[in-house]
Amino acid sequence: MDLGNDFFLTRFSVKEDMEAVLRRGPWFIGEYFLSIRPWEPFFKLAVANVSAIVVWVRLYDLLRELYEAEVLKQIGEAIGKVLRINTHTA
Repeated sequence: MDLGNDFFLTRFSVKEDMEAVLRRGPWFIGEYFLSIRPWEPFFKLAVANVSAIVVWVRLYDLLRELYEAEVLKQIGEAIGKVLRINTHTA
């Protein structure tokens, strides 16, 4: 449902689906990034804003020796608060 001001409301019939959408991502429609968050009671569109977003950072050509959780955390903390680290290399 389009709430206006670029806010949309989506309802899930299965709680696990909602949790998966909130945990996974990032999500895009075309080139547009979607900032997804759970519903807030008494949400007021007129005063709603986005003060923080979660981003995924990919480090190209980082030396394999640096793919350690602590090193990646230090790099991430130079950008902002680190929520999760993936040390998987392709």
